[in-house]
Order: sequence, then C-alpha cells, then structure tokens
Amino acid sequence: MKISFHTIKDNLDVTRGYGAAGFKVVTSLQELGHEVPFDDATAPVQISFNPPHWYKFHEGQYRIGYTPWESTALPDGWVKAMNECDEVWATSEWVANVYEMAGVKRPLHVYEHGLDKRWEPRRRKSGDVVKFLHVGEPALRKGGQMTVDAFREVFGDRTDVHLTIKAYNQHFLRIWDNGKITTPEEAYSNVTVITEQMHFNELLDLYYEHDVLVYPSYGEGFGFIPLQAIGTGMPVVSTLDWAPYWRHLQEYKISAREDRSIWALHPGNVFYPDYDELKENLRVLSDKKELAIAHEIYFDRAQQVHDEYDWVRKTEKAFEHIVTKFTKS
Repeated sequence: MKISFHTIKDNLDVTRGYGAAGFKVVTSLQELGHEVPFDDATAPVQISFNPPHWYKFHEGQYRIGYTPWESTALPDGWVKAMNECDEVWATSEWVANVYEMAGVKRPLHVYEHGLDKRWEPRRRKSGDVVKFLHVGEPALRKGGQMTVDAFREVFGDRTDVHLTIKAYNQHFLRIWDNGKITTPEEAYSNVTVITEQMHFNELLDLYYEHDVLVYPSYGEGFGFIPLQAIGTGMPVVSTLDWAPYWRHLQEYKISAREDRSIWALHPGNVFYPDYDELKENLRVLSDKKELAIAHEIYFDRAQQVHDEYDWVRKTEKAFEHIVTKFTKS
C-alpha cells in the first residue's frame, strides 16, 4: 500500500538520530513492499516523524504522529497537536507512558527503532591501553562532562587508560586547570576530543578501536548510541531507566534518580546518573581480566540484539494494524 512519510528538512540529515531513524523507517517499509512517497497528499496514510509542532497531514489522510521524547513533561502545544492525530506513536514504552500521563487521548502505539546491520559484531582484544569512548556532545543531557570528570577523578594522568569524546561538530566540555578554564583535550594527555564529521565507516572503526562505551545519559527518546555499541560487541556503561533495551545493559548499569530537568527544552523530570556508580564501573572495566570477560559477554550478546532489533521486523509489526485497516476488502 501507499504510506506517505513526512519530516522537516532538518530531520533528513542521516548523521543525526532523527535522520538515521527516518531513513530506516522509509527503507524498511519499501523492503516490505510498500510505496513510500514523501509528504504525498494522495496517500491514504501519512506518518509525520517530528516534534508535534511540525506535524503535517493532508485533508482526508489517516494521521500518525511519531515522536521520541526525553523528559517527563511535554512542551506547550504538544498534547493538542498529538490529540489531533488519529494515532500517536512513541519510540519506547517509557515515552508512551509520558504521553499518556501528559494527556494524550489518541490510541498510543510503540514503534521502537531498530539496529542498522552495518553495526556488525567484532571480537575485541584488550591492548596495553584500555580505551573508553563517549559519543553525544554537544547534547548536554548525554553526560559528556560527567564522563570526563569521572574519568579524571578515577584515573588522573594514568597512561594505561584513555578517553575519547566524539562530538558532533562542537563540544561544551570545560575543566579548571592551573587557575583557568580550558578544555579537556588542551589540559589532559589521556583525553582526546574529536569534533570533525566522520563518514560512517570511520565512525564504525572508532567504535571497533575502543573497549568500552560510557554513556551516563539523563534521558533518551530511544538511545541509538548504546544500542549501536552493543551491536558491535562493545561493553556499555550506561543509565538504563529510559532504555527499551535495558535488559542488555545490566552488567555495568548506572543507577539514576528522577529529578527536575535543568534544561528549558526538556520540562519535567529527567534521570540523574549516580556519579559514584559511574566511577566504580570505570574502575572495574580498567581491570584487564574484567574487561576480557566483558568483551566476551557483549560479543556473544551482539547477534541476539541484532535479531531483536531488526528494522524490518520492527516496522512490519508496527504497521501491521495499519496495513490490515487499509487493505482489507
């Protein structure tokens, strides 16, 4: 059947979460045999993958609003826009619960994102230096500053550990060094910050070159970054209260308390990671024997996660009731 897809121009950038997810929604539907035009008024169904103030539909269409979110309250106007849809889709059960509690009355469905097959598993072998990786700057809620602070507090100037921060074009990481404010890469020999844009294969190699992903995020609408790391067989240190795949993060989880967000973009509460637990997990995984065990656990888990988060299967399940509704005779 014909299912129209809509998103705003800025969300077509496949190097970012919205763009990567939207592209896979479209290609998965196409793989299932559906025609997927962009913002087509002739299609009986349109899915608008946007924050609700950018939803767009055409007269007579069945309207599906599909939106991830990261805190416990919604911006002004969102509930009204969602309640003007025929259905509202969320990226996790946690997000769906936030929408329901906020007052969304339309039918709610969960359509979790999938895991791109290119994040294939690779067996890791510990080297002389244990390499930690954080991805997510300059988004403050992803915990880059906390990662740097914890790493330095635990390891200081040790040369047998290294932290790499992969940022998207820029970063807001700051530290106090010798009486002045500077950046970690300027002050520390065992911290590297990468702001240059990478092609996909370069980014994939960056994951393969590192031992552990560190991700003390305060909240995620879905959380591609830890799932991609797990897909490569990389152990992950992460908060998990927001994660639909939380059961795959148990070994090195970071507990969190729910408290008021400090970011105007995200009203309500977010999850504040336990700093001491983050530090303890870094200590544990700096031990070569523990790290070798973690590498085996996560390599063995990776294929299971790929199977569970197959994009086409997730998409087929999500759209099953829509296809039935519009193709039955």
